[in-house]
Amino acid sequence: MPHPMKLIAQLQLIYTNESNQTIVSDSNWLTTVTGSLLESGWYDGEEYDARKELPGWDTPSYHHSTWKMADVSSIPNPNAKCRAQEFSAIESVEDINAIAVRDQEFTMKDARSTTATVRPAEILQQDGTINQITEGTPIYDRHTFSGNGTEKYIPTFRYHGFRYVQVENLTYAPQMTDMKSYTLRVNNDVSGTFNSSIELLNRIHAIVNRAVQINMQSVFTDCPHREKDEPNWGNSVILSPLYLYQSYGERALLEEFYPNVAVFLNYLTTRTKIILFHIKVVRNKPHSTIVV
Repeated sequence: MPHPMKLIAQLQLIYTNESNQTIVSDSNWLTTVTGSLLESGWYDGEEYDARKELPGWDTPSYHHSTWKMADVSSIPNPNAKCRAQEFSAIESVEDINAIAVRDQEFTMKDARSTTATVRPAEILQQDGTINQITEGTPIYDRHTFSGNGTEKYIPTFRYHGFRYVQVENLTYAPQMTDMKSYTLRVNNDVSGTFNSSIELLNRIHAIVNRAVQINMQSVFTDCPHREKDEPNWGNSVILSPLYLYQSYGERALLEEFYPNVAVFLNYLTTRTKIILFHIKVVRNKPHSTIVV
């Protein structure tokens, strides 16, 4: 069973006269399960039905009589302390003719109840259609038209890295001008540059630099220790200092992180009765000690 949706929020309003107001999520908040956003998955995509839009829902004059008061949920850990995580805003930056994390904006007009499906992809099939093999699962955004003239739609709660998009199910052939694409990332300041007399190194650096930039979405994406769901990545607290020592003879990190290693190993002993130590051999050389 999926967990019920929950939200904890604090809005800190600072006015021009330097006074401030704090608004927190509580039982005074109003909620509704109706509306135009039917489904949203950060990777999978978004389904939007323009026929169910609630014009003016975010204004004081909106009539909320059918909305319900929010339920107050208990805190899983009463001793936990929340701390705001501050980071630079995610903004539209320079466009590049390559794979990037993007927002697509559609300006289209079609008959009421027509549902357009937009599929992003990094590569194409030989016949010119998209190939989502690199994404791993079917990824798409869907927009159902209200029929009230030209509609502009930008998916809200999702993350797509792509170079191409394929638009399906329209009753007419869309034009290139019907869609705009915005490259998105955290707009951090540049802290350093690299330039070499060897052009190959410059091109390699440009590729790596772009890969880092397009994965800057508050925390870095495509990071196995943060984003992926493999629990064995907790071992990085042990393996990273070990690899650095084996490769470069770096003892300082082993000494610095030894307390963390000890805490992690002690934690593992509380979670299992058997701990297996496996020595992986690569090219007849001890490569790493892996805790399983």
